[in-house]
Amino acid sequence: MITVATRPEPGSKVRLEIEVPADEVNRHFETAYRHLAARTRVPGFRPGKAPRNVIERYVGREAVLAEAVEHLVGEGYDAAVDQTDLIPIDQPEVEIDASTVREGDPARFAAVVAVRPTVALGAYTDYPFSLDVPPVTDDDVETVVGELQGQQATLRPVDDRGVEKGDLAAVSFRGTIDGEPFDGGTADRLPLVVGEERMIPGWEDQLIGLRVGESREFDLPFPDDYRVESLAGKTAHFEVTVGDLRERILPELDDAFAASVSDGQTMDQLRGEIRDALARRAEAAGRHRLGDSLIDFATA
Repeated sequence: MITVATRPEPGSKVRLEIEVPADEVNRHFETAYRHLAARTRVPGFRPGKAPRNVIERYVGREAVLAEAVEHLVGEGYDAAVDQTDLIPIDQPEVEIDASTVREGDPARFAAVVAVRPTVALGAYTDYPFSLDVPPVTDDDVETVVGELQGQQATLRPVDDRGVEKGDLAAVSFRGTIDGEPFDGGTADRLPLVVGEERMIPGWEDQLIGLRVGESREFDLPFPDDYRVESLAGKTAHFEVTVGDLRERILPELDDAFAASVSDGQTMDQLRGEIRDALARRAEAAGRHRLGDSLIDFATA
């Protein structure tokens, strides 16, 4: 488990001094090698099968370190926020010397983040509300488990079938309205997890069944409430081509998976840690809502 110390900073900010233990650092390096191996085509090896020394020689030590630091900082910061019950209101400013991050050693970094200002209230007791903390449900826990599972997914090139939902596709497309191109209507090898609905409704459905190298043309309207007013309600013509297709292979949700993402050695322990973290976060959010209500009540 990480250790974290907090220190108030001017301007309603908090400085988090975070130390990630050596075993967690090692896990982040393993994740970095695994992800780089899955994304890198190394001659003589199937995707994801090249050994660590080959991957490092092929992509460079800096790429491995950058990938490991990205995972380490992201997960370490989230864990620190959970432990301290802070409710950040902005993205953190991270301070880390990547050259000091090494396998087998603890890693240290700092994050300065803006939080809600503390307001001292008088002894108000006659207020018509109380602390409301919704319970953590099994579905809440499984949602987080699913997110962790997705983060550990590996990618397998697909050449024996067409696009299916959940696949990662590299898509090139060109869109026109009345024969004229429009801003944002063209992309080359855009990575897209099919089914996440990043595009306008129905767009990703048109990819289903297409094989690598195949194209399709279709007409599709932009929603009436589309964020770009000049496109809202208009029908566009699209030409799309699938340039690359990969299947996301999710790891089994077993004790080995739990040990790879947490100090817990079993799935039951992992789910317990997640439930506790969600409960702390829900209580902190509830206390902040109560504080806002008290301020409104006291100043009304």
